[in-house]
Parts: sequence; structure tokens; C-alpha cells
Amino acid sequence: MSRGEYDARSTTAFAVAHTVRDRFYPKAMLQLDEVKGLDEMMQDAIAFKYLTKPLTLQQPGELLQLPGRRQ
Repeated sequence: MSRGEYDARSTTAFAVAHTVRDRFYPKAMLQLDEVKGLDEMMQDAIAFKYLTKPLTLQQPGELLQLPGRRQ
């Protein structure tokens, strides 16, 4: 989206949006090809009753279809 298109559609100043993007959403954070801390997340999910037991070794692969890792 060009700056002109952004200005026409948004009520947020372009400079503010640009700063928010750069400071709070760095490119490294937006990379979707690796998931870290899955074991810890599963333990939290069990503790908060979102899961009744940990996922099997096959289930994360089905749940998280990451680019370059699809089967």
C-alpha cells in the first residue's frame, strides 16, 4: 500500500503507523517458519484446561503447517 492509499483510508498518521510497525513488530518476530516453546505452551494449556493432555508428536505438525514444512 502506498502512502497516499494509506492516508486516504486511515485516521492514524503514517509516521505513527510506521513507528509502531518498526518498534513493536520487527521482521524477526513475524517470521513464521519456526515455533519455540511449544512444550511450555502445552503445559500452560493443560494447567488452564485448554488441553487435557500434551499433543502427540504428530499433532503439532498437523496443527502448525509452517511454510516449507507442509507435507
